[in-house]
Amino acid sequence: MGEKNSFMSTREAAKEAGYSPRHLQNFITSGKLSATRGVDGKYLIDRSEFYRVFPDAHKQKSQENSKEISEEIFLNEIKHLKEMNNFLHKQLETAEKEKNHLLETLKSSQKLLEHNSSEKTEKIKRKKIFWIF
Repeated sequence: MGEKNSFMSTREAAKEAGYSPRHLQNFITSGKLSATRGVDGKYLIDRSEFYRVFPDAHKQKSQENSKEISEEIFLNEIKHLKEMNNFLHKQLETAEKEKNHLLETLKSSQKLLEHNSSEKTEKIKRKKIFWIF
């Protein structure tokens, strides 16, 4: 299992190097790239040999992986920020409802106080008028 992962087909290697499979076979036949034949007769290229000949392919793959990881982190951050935004909007709505409720309570309390105050003023005026007569 580990041995299979240490080798790659000419098609995989060509894709990673950015060449055609035929071009890689020319590298193999010219001796620039070492490869062994598998049981099916196709070339198998050791990954370390491939990266020795094509070091930029490894860097490019690392950069692609880093880019994918960065994009994943970025997407997770966006998701988190959207969730936070929704949560904060709900909190704001709740706070506004509570504020409106408190304002209504305050208004009704003020009306009640004004009403009670005017009743007391009326009673005092009546008493004064009564004592005058």
